[in-house]
Amino acid sequence: MNVEQLQTMVGALIKLLPEPEHLNAKGKSVPLRSNEWRIESVGYKFVVLKNEQTGHSLTLGESNIRRFERKIMTVCFKLVLKTKNTVIMGI
Repeated sequence: MNVEQLQTMVGALIKLLPEPEHLNAKGKSVPLRSNEWRIESVGYKFVVLKNEQTGHSLTLGESNIRRFERKIMTVCFKLVLKTKNTVIMGI
């Protein structure tokens, strides 16, 4: 996907698929508070997303995005939100 197409959507809220998994301090899966991500910026072949509820920021290269339609971004991997500053990408 050409992420430069998202330039006009900076500031918009989107959802990610597959839905990220959130781990607590003990590494146990807990319900995700919010799967709403704001498009913070779009650069050359990357997009920066931020989840205001969890505090996570994420930079995705365009090769990591399968498709984007109707404010839903499908990525090539499962995201695991571990701590406020850590995002783990899994298969």
